Amino acid sequence: MSTDELARILFERLQEDTSEDEDEPEEDEEFLVLKEEYYYRYIMESHETEIRAYERLKDLQGSAIPRLILAGQFLPPDERAIQPPALLFEYIPSISLLDITPRHLLPSSASSCSQSSKASLRMALFTTTCR
Repeated sequence: MSTDELARILFERLQEDTSEDEDEPEEDEEFLVLKEEYYYRYIMESHETEIRAYERLKDLQGSAIPRLILAGQFLPPDERAIQPPALLFEYIPSISLLDITPRHLLPSSASSCSQSSKASLRMALFTTTCR
């Protein structure tokens, strides 16, 4: 089953659960397995995409973007079936993207920052932080 098919099944299942009852949807074992498989695939695809991007941007590493030091797996202290992929980047002491305000931007780029683009940036950072 493709990741797109898996996403469609999960979406349909969530729609069924929310339309039946406004309370917390019950998740049976099959649904939990499908959901875990979907997120595992999502994590792996995101990891591969990030590695490919850093390979293409190799010449910019250390100047415009942080250096990718190591790609590997996170080994959690407790035993788990999934050992998520991990990327280790150099630390750049600077302003966090979450703390950027219009005064940190160039005048031309400050005028182009709309509320929606700021919200998108925050969502992307939140998603990345939570992975």
